[in-house]
Amino acid sequence: MTLIRSKKQIRRAGAAILLMAGVAQAAVVSVENSSFESPNLAADSTFSVQPYDDGNVVAESGWDFRGGYRDLFDNRTAHAAYGDGGSQYMTLFYQDAQVNVNPGLAIGRFTQTLATDFAANTTYTLKVQVARNTSWNYAGYEVGLASGAAYWAGITDNDYSLGGTWDAVKTTGAKATVDGAWTLVTLNYTTPASGGPVGSPIVLVFAGGLLGNTAGDENYVVLYDAVSLEASSVPEPATLGLLALGGLVLLRRRR
Repeated sequence: MTLIRSKKQIRRAGAAILLMAGVAQAAVVSVENSSFESPNLAADSTFSVQPYDDGNVVAESGWDFRGGYRDLFDNRTAHAAYGDGGSQYMTLFYQDAQVNVNPGLAIGRFTQTLATDFAANTTYTLKVQVARNTSWNYAGYEVGLASGAAYWAGITDNDYSLGGTWDAVKTTGAKATVDGAWTLVTLNYTTPASGGPVGSPIVLVFAGGLLGNTAGDENYVVLYDAVSLEASSVPEPATLGLLALGGLVLLRRRR
């Protein structure tokens, strides 16, 4: 009976600690136009944003664009949107023939600066669906979290590595799936107790390009859909110690 009672006590203590820590649920961070359903397009049509390489950042429907031959809000049936209830997605379109002639047409990025700042001791989970249109060659992509305006400050038109100044974290360069299926890309980042991006606006960054200085005469695309971001606070070690002590006190009172 003593062994059974001890196991029950352990379970109760664990439950009490989790309850007091408040880590059961992650908070959803608002992302504007997260499935690219605005502007609302007629079936089998696109809306083109063409920032090219002049250094300008073009704002459209909650997103900021720079570079690339065409960035398309897309409602074409050539590739179905991810099954999130919407019919539209984002297509980033590149020409490798422009790499040595006009580099800004071969590398493109779009971002969104959120109304939410990075909080201390918090884990952020960024998710997005990535695919390719099998009618075209498939481009490389990168997904990341940056802070404030630092990301754009680190970008040059000759940056073929899809890099830049990432104050938080990014995926490594990869390519969309060969068969065109939507693939979930997940990125996790935990902020420090202070410093770094803490207190700066969260910036979502999505990039696409050729993953190398390759001059040819081909067109490339990468597709994005269903962007989401969640935040979960992470208790500091000292806080966890206090919670554990509180749980033991609670058990002692119950006995």
